[in-house]
Amino acid sequence: MSGSVADEAAPATLRFGCIGFGRVGRKRAGVLRGLGHRVAAVFDPAGVDDPPAGAAVAASRDALLATPGLDAVVVAAFPVAAADAVSAALDAGLHVFCEKPPGRTLADAEAMAAASSRHPDRVLQFGFNHRHHPALRAARRLVDDGAANGLGRVISARGVYGKAGGRDFEAQWRSDPALAGGGILTDQGIHLVDLLLWFCGPFHSVKAHVVNAYWGIEQEDNAAAILVGDGPDGRSPCFATLHSSATQWQHRFELELGMTGGSVRVDGILSSTGSYGGGTETLTVARTEDALRPASLGRPRAEVVSFDRDDSWEREMRSFCAAVRAGCPAAAGTSRDAVAAMVLLEWIYREGGRGR
Repeated sequence: MSGSVADEAAPATLRFGCIGFGRVGRKRAGVLRGLGHRVAAVFDPAGVDDPPAGAAVAASRDALLATPGLDAVVVAAFPVAAADAVSAALDAGLHVFCEKPPGRTLADAEAMAAASSRHPDRVLQFGFNHRHHPALRAARRLVDDGAANGLGRVISARGVYGKAGGRDFEAQWRSDPALAGGGILTDQGIHLVDLLLWFCGPFHSVKAHVVNAYWGIEQEDNAAAILVGDGPDGRSPCFATLHSSATQWQHRFELELGMTGGSVRVDGILSSTGSYGGGTETLTVARTEDALRPASLGRPRAEVVSFDRDDSWEREMRSFCAAVRAGCPAAAGTSRDAVAAMVLLEWIYREGGRGR
């Protein structure tokens, strides 16, 4: 598909190509088909044994990009291949949805952002999927409405995200620095990095430790950081802590936001394994006024809401497709978001003694 989105409106049913057709590529393809779009072509350097019905198997990435009638591509390739694939697709006149992380390094993210700037009429969106999870969407609404609901502004955040790795962890592509770039911080911790930026705004100070504590791999299996900024409004002190781990034997996701009028905490994240929170996401809201009463000091009443349906993948792809059809930039996961996340990621690596 070529030409300006403003000049040539995208059809209701979009035709997609998939570059990289492993587990995540297949899931994205299934979601798109469920939303009524067509997957017209797929490519994976390891081969594709089970293409979607009606999809051609391309012999190469460039052959896929030359498929007649494509509107957009999903890039779910290894991080080492992301920047070149995204740039080539944009240069071919296609809209692009790229999986996280946005490349291996900040330079990769900046290269993709530059390609997007060359093609302002093409949509580029990155897969910062956790913003679309139900408990985190609800938390964001509470934060955005803080002045009216009495919760006020964010003054602190604490994020923990960890998994056990698995018996084959050392042999996975995620443990190959040539393919992945970094370790657990780049692979899974990137979600936490993005969420802290989303809720707290930019940071101006970073202290970190980035280590390998257990696994026999070159990259880190644990990263911890203290981040300090001036809050979303740029005027109010805000600090955050982050722990990303591949030695969290009991899988865990937690994001707690301290606010002037209370706190908002998300426990668990809905996933295919069901191991982060037992298949639910829980949102807990407490109020400062209750926490400071003598009768309930330090143990305020809590408002608790649980979510058991993960519609994040559908919402994320629906948002991308809506931007393509409307001819407007992505609503979330923009190239600016990607560069900001990689700037902070590399800062953590440098402060942790693993500069890249």
